[in-house]
Amino acid sequence: MGAAPIDITTVRVRYMRYANDCSTWGLVGDLDGTGYAGANFQEVTYFINVDRQAHPIVIPALAARAFVLHPVHLAAGATDAQATYDSTTGTFTIPHGRGVRRAAVIP
Repeated sequence: MGAAPIDITTVRVRYMRYANDCSTWGLVGDLDGTGYAGANFQEVTYFINVDRQAHPIVIPALAARAFVLHPVHLAAGATDAQATYDSTTGTFTIPHGRGVRRAAVIP
């Protein structure tokens, strides 16, 4: 008899704590790909902004880390490439738009 299946969402997905409240317009999470055979990245932090304006999200625990946008957001014509990150404060700014804006960053 094999081991019981593990729901990878309970092991690999976590929601981030942030200094300012984005609960009315956004969501921040982190995917852990460490040791997962199908993962292309060890970690992906993602942001979702459903508002019509850009918003900053301050996450001091992520300050001083080297993040880059996920390759999908760097493709030609990707408006999500407007997302910014200030490594001194751990502040991410997620762009606005008519639809849902999202950004994924890779440390």
